[in-house]
Amino acid sequence: MPRVLVMIDPQVAFGMPVLVNSRISTAFLLSRKKGGASVRQLAADYGRRRQRSKRRSNSNRLHKGFTLYLCNNLDYDGVVNPLQRGGIRFKRHRDYFSGDTPDTELLKLVGKHRWILLTFDQKTAHEKN
Repeated sequence: MPRVLVMIDPQVAFGMPVLVNSRISTAFLLSRKKGGASVRQLAADYGRRRQRSKRRSNSNRLHKGFTLYLCNNLDYDGVVNPLQRGGIRFKRHRDYFSGDTPDTELLKLVGKHRWILLTFDQKTAHEKN
């Protein structure tokens, strides 16, 4: 079974993806990689061993097991493009609803399909029926 190297927790780094047991964001590591740092250098800098895979990684392959649902306030190219490049499966709000759809309606669809809702709308967690 593969080791989990990245975690997302709302209590750590505002829910941004970070290395497990750290607060080092994947976005920061990617910026260092794009800036010329090697994987070996990044691993050394942050006390990690470089993982060798027996087969080549295919970053365009869809990750199995989950689908993200991008709420209306996150349904834009700045979010969509990195997800596509990362091979992460997602659904866009605009493909199902208009922008003014009540949360109760979209939550029914998200729950029915067992998707993971991503939202920036703080009232969603606090609405009362």
